[in-house]
Amino acid sequence: MTQPPTMEQTTPQRLAIEDIVLVEAPIEQVFQQWSDAQRFPDHMRNVISVTPTGENRYHWITSFFGQRQEWDTEVTTDEERRSITWHSVAGDNHSGGLTFTPQNENNTEVRLRMEVTPPTGLDPQRLDRLAQTAR
Repeated sequence: MTQPPTMEQTTPQRLAIEDIVLVEAPIEQVFQQWSDAQRFPDHMRNVISVTPTGENRYHWITSFFGQRQEWDTEVTTDEERRSITWHSVAGDNHSGGLTFTPQNENNTEVRLRMEVTPPTGLDPQRLDRLAQTAR
């Protein structure tokens, strides 16, 4: 059921990335892993660190497009075993959401939709790598 992530340019500055993956684990376990942002570096190769900065806010340090990037996000929705959404606190460079759907007691469908503003001047191959990174 896994398919390549799709990308579409929503505006000249925004890029949308969508993906669906079937995780072989119960929804409680999958949701818990995605709710623990500080552990993202353990399973997301481009994430260097995620540090809580206050209620529902986090400071991210990543390496995308061959360069270190930092930003702050706020979690805007956190519905237990259903969905998580977020957006950048300053600027308009990142927003997204995850939805979790149990397929049975041991499998969970996870849907991702993110919108990012990539650095200007990136060639299509580097944008394609961003979509692969979302996986």
